Amino acid sequence: MQKEPLPLPDQVDKVINYIKSLEEKVKMAKEKRERSLGIGIRRKRTRGDCSGVDRQKPPQLEVHEIGSCVEIEMTCGLDTQFIFYEIIRILNEENIDVKSVNSSLIENSMYHVVRAEILPSLLQFGVTKVSERLKRFVNEPTSEIELQSESVVGF
Repeated sequence: MQKEPLPLPDQVDKVINYIKSLEEKVKMAKEKRERSLGIGIRRKRTRGDCSGVDRQKPPQLEVHEIGSCVEIEMTCGLDTQFIFYEIIRILNEENIDVKSVNSSLIENSMYHVVRAEILPSLLQFGVTKVSERLKRFVNEPTSEIELQSESVVGF
């Protein structure tokens, strides 16, 4: 039993539906990639998009100096967790010795407390320099990491 070919209008409709399904899959793959890189929330927020999960409040950072010790408190969304890892990297880059990290999940946010010690040679300017660098990283609309992530992935 041989199957008759579909009439041309039906073939066109079938192709259109197939293309639409592929477009939807591409869109979902892009969103998944952005979430896995941790860039979707921040980029959408900076463009003024107020839909869906973008209503989460932006990351918040507080830096406290207690002698040669520094305490960093940060609250961020689950999709912006990469910011926490970047803070640890910045501290290591600035030769600040991380002593302890405590993290807690509070509803849809992560709360991190990082306790670190500044070397005596860096004590005079270390906290101010690091504090400014961390705040600039967290508060800038488009960070260096996001730009690097987008250029590497190429979407």
